[in-house]
Amino acid sequence: MFKKIISVLLIAVMLLTCGSCVKLTKLVDVTEDVPVPTNIVFLGDSIAAGYGLEGYTGSDLYNCRSYANILAEKYGSELPEDCPHTMVNKAVSGMTSAELLESIRSGELDDVLGSSDAVVVSIGGNDLLSVIFRIMGKLGYNFETGKVDITDAKLLSAAFDLIDFKSDIDKALDGFRDNLKETAAELKARAGGRVFVQTLYDPLEYFDIKMLSELTDDKIGRFNDIVAACSVDGDDVIYTTVDVAGAFDGRCGDLTNISGFDIHPNAKGHEIIADKVDTAVRKYTYSYTKTVEVTDEDAVRSLIIICAASGAAVLAVIIAVIVVIVRKKKRN
Repeated sequence: MFKKIISVLLIAVMLLTCGSCVKLTKLVDVTEDVPVPTNIVFLGDSIAAGYGLEGYTGSDLYNCRSYANILAEKYGSELPEDCPHTMVNKAVSGMTSAELLESIRSGELDDVLGSSDAVVVSIGGNDLLSVIFRIMGKLGYNFETGKVDITDAKLLSAAFDLIDFKSDIDKALDGFRDNLKETAAELKARAGGRVFVQTLYDPLEYFDIKMLSELTDDKIGRFNDIVAACSVDGDDVIYTTVDVAGAFDGRCGDLTNISGFDIHPNAKGHEIIADKVDTAVRKYTYSYTKTVEVTDEDAVRSLIIICAASGAAVLAVIIAVIVVIVRKKKRN
């Protein structure tokens, strides 16, 4: 009889031991919404690269106060501690729209684009402004003094050449339009998140040359119309337009280095661009996935069953012991 009792006790102990080994939690992936991108990529030209800023070098774009770095710091401070955050800047000073398209098509950017939830693009300025600069000398602009000297101006020649310049600019704009359409399509196919494309400010508004200002106002205006037009394809929104041009309008003398004949934004200009990109980016919601430990309901149910079985076994043992004791007493 005692052997049976011992056997029952052993079974009860084994059941209780198994119950104590049941893991009541499990790891699951949970998606959390956040107001800003967790993985943001910057593409394009010297504006995105931060050219001209203190700390900028062509081989290291992460040690200057460019708008890309401003936003990376801002978003990193806002996101939860358990949310991974990356910023990749693949901009190249001097890059044209054709070169950007070639770079994307080559597949060399596929990894960073695929993991991104926002891609910000500044491109096209080099397509257009290089053509415009060629006319400035003939209009009497002195590159050393930064002023217009009418005695040096070849106005008659410039007037004739202006027709050719306009034609060259229009060809550049046509090429930009075609490249931007194809770039937008490539990014839509390759990027993991939303795409944002900046408009172009007119740095040459700073110069008091009527013939030039009329030309740049018209052509850069057309440039920005192209950016807006290529953002949609029928009812499909391909990218969001960031109105940098509007923020710089009438302020290029203050927001760029154009007084030193450098068209690039200064530190204040990059702060403004950061604000414009930030406003556009926050119109959308982003998310990240984290792994958390939660209660495993199936394991809890199993434990209840084990405990119930263990309890029944223990109860049976107790009853058996009591019966044995009672019988012994009766015999005595």
